[in-house]
Amino acid sequence: MSKSENNLQYTYDKGQCDYYYIVFNKGWDGARVFVDSREGSGTLSVISSFGNFGYTWNSIGNRSFKDFLAGLGFDYFMGKACPDYMQFDGEKTVKNFLKEYDELKKEENEDYNPEDDYLRDALEQMSDEHDENSFCWRFSHEELDDIFPEFYHDLSHSPTASATGFWNEVWPRILDVFAKEKQGEAINQEQE
Repeated sequence: MSKSENNLQYTYDKGQCDYYYIVFNKGWDGARVFVDSREGSGTLSVISSFGNFGYTWNSIGNRSFKDFLAGLGFDYFMGKACPDYMQFDGEKTVKNFLKEYDELKKEENEDYNPEDDYLRDALEQMSDEHDENSFCWRFSHEELDDIFPEFYHDLSHSPTASATGFWNEVWPRILDVFAKEKQGEAINQEQE
């Protein structure tokens, strides 16, 4: 149906949306899953105890939307459904810098002793930093950017706990429900 009011032009239709309510871990965790499938496209919206994830794919080829979803990998899915799923990882970043720093120092001096190096100590103390901007400020403040002038390229990021929790706990259950539904099994039963 088309509509034009107050110079707003739009079309709309009322479609069918599949809704699933998945509860697990003895009721402590769950997800409300909404799937709107259309020819060649689909929308997924998941509200779960691990966060909210959703996206509309407008070009999925000739397969069903649920089959399309079942074939997605972690990074692709998260990049679409939760674009901020990666977070700065201070511990991993410092570990990588320490390795490179020690190699540089040993090249300069074979007798290098890491225990006598105040810059190395400063770098080690930054491993508890969880904010990327704070880490970069501290890194520059300690003059480590003189040793690693392009350190911004070497910052490490890892998936958030909610993204990995969703992928490991909720996503397999969603795909299991889709598979059971495809096989014609009743899905209104407790699974654990």
